[in-house]
Amino acid sequence: MLRDLWGSHLDSWSARFALAQQEFIPDVKLKGQKANEYYLKHFFDYFAFSDSLLTGTPVYYDKVSKYLKAHKINELISSGNYKQIKELIGNLFWLTELNPGSQKYMANYLMNRFPAEEYFEVYHIVSDAYRVLNTCEYVLNTKTIKRRINNFKAITKGWQVPDIPLYHTNNGRVQNLSNVNSEVTLLIVWSGSCKHSVNMLSQISEIYYTYKELGLEVVAVSLDSNLNYWKSAVLNGAYPWINSCDTDGLHGTVASQLNTFVTPSMFLIDSSLKVIALPHTFFQLEQKLNEIFN
Repeated sequence: MLRDLWGSHLDSWSARFALAQQEFIPDVKLKGQKANEYYLKHFFDYFAFSDSLLTGTPVYYDKVSKYLKAHKINELISSGNYKQIKELIGNLFWLTELNPGSQKYMANYLMNRFPAEEYFEVYHIVSDAYRVLNTCEYVLNTKTIKRRINNFKAITKGWQVPDIPLYHTNNGRVQNLSNVNSEVTLLIVWSGSCKHSVNMLSQISEIYYTYKELGLEVVAVSLDSNLNYWKSAVLNGAYPWINSCDTDGLHGTVASQLNTFVTPSMFLIDSSLKVIALPHTFFQLEQKLNEIFN
């Protein structure tokens, strides 16, 4: 019956919702461990992560929650089995690979369920899995990349952001981060050659003036090595905030002091240059801005 419904009623939203909530029942001939393995293997057979109708709905989150429960996520955390947790989380992001929107909902759900303050290792397994699919990674020697990853993971609320130099700004009065006169600053490290960076800046553009009136400033530091390329990217994007470029890229002062190894990387900081939050997605950024200003 489920196979018939799946094959002939995909255009019906009610059928898709009904199927998404179904529990897959193994063949009655299977018992014990074999039945459990079959159940887990076919858990998402009638659930499409690419279906925009389901993405972000209670049905979506309930399905993911049941999947984690079926894999005994709490027991894995208690026993410190982070290798298996990494495989589990990695599989969820693999399932959402064809739908970037679904990936963002997945990341937001998992990072909210496993906050860094309480589930440090799990939170970073989630953020790392999301980062692989939604940021641009760069080639650095193994020692440098490991150091930056470890240092970045150690950054928490209250971390003192270095007073980085702001080269080639469109505002000549702003030479360093401390020159920015704002209650809250979004510092974003990006690159014009990184599509994920450009997409993020495009979304930020849509909310910039709303929050600027409330006390936000955006400082976008590019790691592009070619100044003309960077200027063209800023002009094409019509980015209205403070723009800067460190042409030394990943080997420059900015990337080194901020432990940057991917773009985009975001830091929400207060007027004393202390970290308020490290949003990984636009949803997290907007959620935090609403919390701060409303």
